Amino acid sequence: MKMLVISDIHGNLPALQAVLKSAGKVDKVICLGDLAGYFPYVNEVIEIISSMNNLICVMGNHDYVLINSSETTGSRSADAALVMQRRTASDSTMRFIMNLPKTVTSEIDGSQVFLFHGTPADPLAGKEPFWEDGSLRHGIYFFGHSHKQFFKEECSRGFMAVNPGSCGFPRDGDPKTSYVLLDSADWKPEFYRIEYPIDIVLRQCAVVGLPEIFPKSLKAGRWLSDQN
Repeated sequence: MKMLVISDIHGNLPALQAVLKSAGKVDKVICLGDLAGYFPYVNEVIEIISSMNNLICVMGNHDYVLINSSETTGSRSADAALVMQRRTASDSTMRFIMNLPKTVTSEIDGSQVFLFHGTPADPLAGKEPFWEDGSLRHGIYFFGHSHKQFFKEECSRGFMAVNPGSCGFPRDGDPKTSYVLLDSADWKPEFYRIEYPIDIVLRQCAVVGLPEIFPKSLKAGRWLSDQN
């Protein structure tokens, strides 16, 4: 089974479209949360994601704050973007996010698979390295949140951890969009970075009046604000 793994789209429609075109036909799409936040196209992103009939998707911390106005991401500028998205989000967008689980445990072609945005203990916003916990069950762990690609495999523990990086807002110094392809025949992840029309997003950020730190950070491929 060929799978596309993505995370942290953050309302970046051109990046998502580029990834889907580059990945081609897949049997399953795994989305690891944070469809909302930062960039202008949250309704369009969720319209595409929600239409997939081969989708497994979990909720991220920005998604959670979008539907819970009393909560915070811990960043004033990120919260400001979610306030704007809350005003423009469609009913179908809000309904889709409200129905997302925080974790998913599944079996794919005989392998146990765990999906969450942060960590097993704090699925919305936990920070790595959760794999140092000796009590973790054998299986394959897919996560996002760090906006950086990661892979670790420990055969002796029957353990593998995969972070596809951020589709919509990479933070490793490379602004190219990020995703993973893998096949359940061997579970060997292939990491990709591809160009996309980032200028479209930069212009739209200005049109809708998003904080300047977002387009500047997107272009730099890293978070420039001192507000984490």
